[in-house]
Amino acid sequence: MKNKYGFTLAEVLLTLGIIGVVAALTLPAANSLMPDQTKIMYLKAYDTVSETMKNLASNKKLFPLCNSNNINCTNYPFINTDKPLDPKYEDCEGSTKLCKLFALSLGAEALKCPSGIMWVDTDFDDWFDENISFTTQNGFQWSITKLLNTGSMGSIFLNVAVDVNGNTAPNCIYDEEKCPKPDRFKFFVYANGVVQPADPVGLYYTNTRTSLTRKNFEIENTAYPNPDTSLQTVLTTTCN
Repeated sequence: MKNKYGFTLAEVLLTLGIIGVVAALTLPAANSLMPDQTKIMYLKAYDTVSETMKNLASNKKLFPLCNSNNINCTNYPFINTDKPLDPKYEDCEGSTKLCKLFALSLGAEALKCPSGIMWVDTDFDDWFDENISFTTQNGFQWSITKLLNTGSMGSIFLNVAVDVNGNTAPNCIYDEEKCPKPDRFKFFVYANGVVQPADPVGLYYTNTRTSLTRKNFEIENTAYPNPDTSLQTVLTTTCN
């Protein structure tokens, strides 16, 4: 009869100890390779805003080159707040025109489009909760407010804010102490259709985008109306 050999208790404990050490060394590296789901959702939101605004800015039926005051809107189409030439969107006019068109482009209806409201960072989350414009099918909550300020690229024409996971926590904008991992982000939309991240985490996400998922998020002059004059000049220029 042959002797049967097994592992001793010491050998089992030694093996488990080695496995534990290897796991402790490799798990952090493995976790670092896991995709950041918030970053993925943010970039999806950023691409959505960028592509939608570019398409709207180039749609001459929605934003004709001249408005009812005979002002040339070629370089800054979003300053045209007249009723669109397309009768399907005749309800989209005035200060909430772009907000409503943006919502419709995403398959939603803007129920609330605040105008002329300045963002105050300290109260941003309370403001967002009270001013959600619409929710898209992917669960993103959007809040839009009009803001017309002269600046680079003509004007910051619109503020767009998004909560990329809806009602799920943490429901906050970036704050170094209170909200280091936010799910709410802001974008500036300029009068010529250009979109830029407007918060530090959003800037980090776009600047660290990998080549495999990178779209051309940097501004190309050929993709948007060319802001070759200041907005103030445009507002005083009539169509010939």
